[in-house]
Amino acid sequence: MSRISDLSEEVIEDILSLLSPEPLMRFKCVSKSWHALIDDQKFVAKQLTNQIQSSSTNDNKRGSPCILFKHQVVTSCGENETVLSFLSYDNKTEAATLANCDVSLKSMNLPYKYCGVIGHYNGIVGLIVHAQGFKFYFILVNPAMREFRLLPESCIPPPPPLHSPSCYELEDFNYPKGVGFGYDHKIDDYKVVRIWSYITQDFGWEMSVRIEVFTLKTDCWREINTNLIEIPIVHGDFDCATYFNGFFCWWVTGIDGESKVILAFNFSDEAFQIIPSPYTFSFWDASTRILSVLGESLVLFDFDSPVAVNHVDVWAMDEYCIDGTWSKILIIGPLEGIERPLVFLKKDELLMGDINGQVVLYNIGTKQISNRLPFYDISKKWSVEIYVKSLLSVNRSSRV
Repeated sequence: MSRISDLSEEVIEDILSLLSPEPLMRFKCVSKSWHALIDDQKFVAKQLTNQIQSSSTNDNKRGSPCILFKHQVVTSCGENETVLSFLSYDNKTEAATLANCDVSLKSMNLPYKYCGVIGHYNGIVGLIVHAQGFKFYFILVNPAMREFRLLPESCIPPPPPLHSPSCYELEDFNYPKGVGFGYDHKIDDYKVVRIWSYITQDFGWEMSVRIEVFTLKTDCWREINTNLIEIPIVHGDFDCATYFNGFFCWWVTGIDGESKVILAFNFSDEAFQIIPSPYTFSFWDASTRILSVLGESLVLFDFDSPVAVNHVDVWAMDEYCIDGTWSKILIIGPLEGIERPLVFLKKDELLMGDINGQVVLYNIGTKQISNRLPFYDISKKWSVEIYVKSLLSVNRSSRV
């Protein structure tokens, strides 16, 4: 058997590029040449490509998908703590293994009350952290690398104080109405878009909207002009939003205050567009809707109750399109003990949250729960993503 030292540099590179970031970080200590190789941007891109291929959907099969889970746990001191956890799922054996690499938000030294995921791509996750006093922080994290980057302050100055402000108006300014993280394919860079709205006295106490975009390579925010006359009302639930194929999409209330539509932001063109909801949707019904992704399609979960779900309708938009037509592709149910759908693991398997806070795997073909994953969230505000581990660094000087 050949020793590693007998292998060519090309073979060593091919072998290492098949590994996930955790062992690669340890292998950087083997030699200076290995350290330089693993830090090389061409190798980083090659490793990412291999990770995407190993976890991509192909004829309803996956290699070993990685699941990223944001959840609240109770510490030994009795305090609630938000952590990011990894789970590797083997489709052949249906075995689920938790990786020993939880990332705690407390280690970021931020006084957070609540944390929401605002998108992920190529191993980088966008987070919004709600702190005390209506203060918000925006963070980019690579959980596999245990790195984080705190984004700078907004470039938009606060408006002058109102003469007779109410508590609602003060809170309204401080709260971002929409936040999304994604990738700009044209310039090969990562961006965060943020929608601010607040009360202004300029035209008789009207709502003013301003948009800013953060670009990772420049490390700064800049204000942009919106192509929309008015921005629809973005819902506060971050599960009603998702990144898809160069767009960030929010499930929103239309500017008429009655219709429900999707607001989509194009990261390359930095422009908004409105996508109608399926024609059968009514503003006045009691259904709950969640945006998600299945393969190369944007999907919309429509279910009857956020407490005890009986069935879930799955609507999908034409593949690769952001402005195509909707089609109902699945009716899942009847269900028992399920509180909400979460994300597709593959075409015939759906991760759901049950009434006890556990994440379960539901087989659409057999209509049965096929596995109960070792994920619990005491808050029942599950955030579950099919995740690709990468070596992409958000900030080499900041470690979680």
